Amino acid sequence: MGMIMRLFQIEQNVLNIIIKDTTALLEVNVKDDRCNMVDIDKSWGVLGYVFSKLASEDVYDIIKSTQSIDIEEMVSDLSIYYLNNKQVEKISYIVSKLDDCNFVKNLDFDDMNRKNIYGFPFDKSENCYAYFTHNFNIMKDFYKTANKNNKGVLMYVL
Repeated sequence: MGMIMRLFQIEQNVLNIIIKDTTALLEVNVKDDRCNMVDIDKSWGVLGYVFSKLASEDVYDIIKSTQSIDIEEMVSDLSIYYLNNKQVEKISYIVSKLDDCNFVKNLDFDDMNRKNIYGFPFDKSENCYAYFTHNFNIMKDFYKTANKNNKGVLMYVL
């Protein structure tokens, strides 16, 4: 068993309330279709690795923001991070410039194994390439939609 990541789109005004008062998170129904939840499973470490290689700046925040919501008193086996709508706009722009071909070319499984990128060990099977490319496209579409709707993002790692 490992850590999976789920992404949720959230209205910026609701995110602002949650940042100030973490108990407001209990009021959010993440199963609501408006949250447009996506599950990128255990691929988040690899996606961050590839995005960071392809971008001219550090974009690891695409995968795991350094901005956390402290919920330890409420739930101990869940970590929640967030990006505001302006950060989502920036990430959406960066991700929109990447295509499947560039993504696959930068899947360096040997290097990822050496660096212990989360999700390792990796192999060079066709299934492995397909799995990561699929999650790359899910994430790309997710951020495009979040940006279009001027939303922030909650990232659940569980």
